[in-house]
Amino acid sequence: MPLDSTPDTSHFVTMAGKQCDVAIVGGGMVGLSLALALNSAGVAVSVIEKDNLREMAAATFDGRGTAIAAGSRRILEGVGLWAALADEAEPIFEIRVADGASPLFLHYDHLDVGKGPLGWIVENAHMRRALSSAATAAQLMVFEQSSLVNTSHASGKTSLTLSDGKTVEARLVVAADGRQSSLRDMVGIETVQWL
Repeated sequence: MPLDSTPDTSHFVTMAGKQCDVAIVGGGMVGLSLALALNSAGVAVSVIEKDNLREMAAATFDGRGTAIAAGSRRILEGVGLWAALADEAEPIFEIRVADGASPLFLHYDHLDVGKGPLGWIVENAHMRRALSSAATAAQLMVFEQSSLVNTSHASGKTSLTLSDGKTVEARLVVAADGRQSSLRDMVGIETVQWL
């Protein structure tokens, strides 16, 4: 898909009171990857994303790149995403790990572990477009431009109340909404951070 094109996500269903097996809060690269993998295994999944997936897939949204390890590539192949990324992925044949001005470093060479690359670098814009297109094709239940405002748990299910008044019920809820996860804070999961 060309870098300046973005998938049409306008068909995403946003009905109130949706029930699913797994609700994923966060429709970024991690959240959508997990949603697609679960969906391909027959798990009913909903994704809640505070932003618009079409805008997130635009080239101007995120200028970074992501390293995809060989094992992660196999996962992406398994859910049918690698074919959409392969032409945009650049192989990693060597890795040098250094710490500041220290003369010591670690060196990894792909020839030490096999014939293929150690991994690949993919621009996030390409990854987001491929994920968004796959989510559209899979007709995933995506609640776009909806923030999580409340959670409650009863009878083995969690009810998620969204900023637009809609609710989603799930047996399992996944926090994939980034390092400043509102879901994690809301349910009191503590983290240890250092800079």
